[in-house]
Amino acid sequence: MYTLPLSLGHISLVCLGLLLYVLTSRTHHVRRSPGSAVAWVLLLVAFPYLGIPLYLIFGLRKVTKVKATQWAVEPSVQADATGNAADMPRYVPSWAKSVLSAMQLPHAVGVRALHFDADGRVALLGVLEFIERAEDELLVCTFILGNDEQVAARIVDALVLAARRGVKVRVIVDAIGSLKLRKQSMLVMEQNGIALRRFMPLLHNSVKGRANLRNHRKYMVADGRYAWSGGRNFAVEYFLDQPMHPAWLDLSFQAEGAIAEHFGQMFESDWAQASAPLLWGTRRVASESLAHSAIDAFYRLQGTWQNVADLVMGSLAGPVAPRSENQAAGLLPTALQDQTMQLVPSGPDQSDDTIYSLLLTAAFHANKRIAIVTPYFVPDDALTAALSLAVRRGVEVQLVIPKTSNHRMADIARMRSLRLLARAGAKVMWLPVMSHAKLVIVDHAMALCGSANFDTRSLMLNYEIMTAFYSIEAIEALEVLLGYACQHASAYVPQEPGFARDLLEGMVRSVAFEL
Repeated sequence: MYTLPLSLGHISLVCLGLLLYVLTSRTHHVRRSPGSAVAWVLLLVAFPYLGIPLYLIFGLRKVTKVKATQWAVEPSVQADATGNAADMPRYVPSWAKSVLSAMQLPHAVGVRALHFDADGRVALLGVLEFIERAEDELLVCTFILGNDEQVAARIVDALVLAARRGVKVRVIVDAIGSLKLRKQSMLVMEQNGIALRRFMPLLHNSVKGRANLRNHRKYMVADGRYAWSGGRNFAVEYFLDQPMHPAWLDLSFQAEGAIAEHFGQMFESDWAQASAPLLWGTRRVASESLAHSAIDAFYRLQGTWQNVADLVMGSLAGPVAPRSENQAAGLLPTALQDQTMQLVPSGPDQSDDTIYSLLLTAAFHANKRIAIVTPYFVPDDALTAALSLAVRRGVEVQLVIPKTSNHRMADIARMRSLRLLARAGAKVMWLPVMSHAKLVIVDHAMALCGSANFDTRSLMLNYEIMTAFYSIEAIEALEVLLGYACQHASAYVPQEPGFARDLLEGMVRSVAFEL
């Protein structure tokens, strides 16, 4: 006689879960792909006792309804000290200008100098130089700050030395991405005056119900004048070879000019959303130990500079001095002058899925070619269809990805999209090594570089930041990296999966990367 109340209670819970789904989706203007929506509804109906808590923790994509940011630099001519219009933006494709302006993103600006680093050894030296260059303020945002001695410890040392010479240093690390960050490193940074915040920890999260939202952005700003960004996290695999493990192919850049102000504004927004420092254990560190840590940091950092400098040639004087070592590495040319760049932030703090919308628009407006370099390729059905249509109307679509990435589930989930694109006529290339670079080139009019992967998590969930390059010289420089990757890649040949494999791909694609 107790069956009926139990059934009514279960039905009531299911209805409550569905009502919660509808109301939160409408209130927060949440847009989901059909696969993601169906997965949530099925979970709430079939397993409401599990589905409702999971939805409250992981289900919401947007933090708040964000108002348009008044970016600091407008697209007008800005004369430098010599009277030259050094910061005047050059040509921006009309379709890109329209869609980015409609989403109220920062305008394209001119930068005085720009250079890319594809060689990890040179990139590490560039990071250390960038930190040393700061005189008043240094802002650092990264997904991963690792626990290795070769890279992460040296970067922490450099930050500590910057703080001890009077630079105001603020650092944001993602709470999940930087789980391996050493407690001692956190304590040393804090005790030396570095303001450290962890972004959205699972516990004590100041933004409730958003535990699935991660800050994947990687950038630095020095003195409001210089900017560093790209795909590299601060861990050894992104910079240096290890025994039996070559360094990952990746890409970063430095720029001097108005773009740094936009990165600085982005940092202030990220800083406001990050939690206050939460350190495990005691914060008390003896002053004598701190002194020894600072001395050790100095000598370790000097050793790093020497070891890395031995691998390259020439002086690194100046903010973006020409670097012939990049040419020697056979990857990228050196410093470029008077370039046009535009910041493209995306994530829960933006009212639109900005990078996704830009990529979708690019697929429909491209006339000749779309080239994509990405470690993980799990686009939704709409973006896959847009790229397939681009191929069928004569656009050359080229995709370069690692044959085996560091995420097995991503490798499984990507196969359906790869087969569809390959059958449509796209050129899919396998890289024999791990590539972590994120690069998109559209015709010869725009290139994108930054933190966003070509997958649903980056395009729909994560806080990401990409930079658009419009000048011919910058696009040609990135073409060099693309050509280098293609020289070492082999063609992908699509094959029909068996029933079990097809079922596995569908399950992973529908759930793991969209919830």
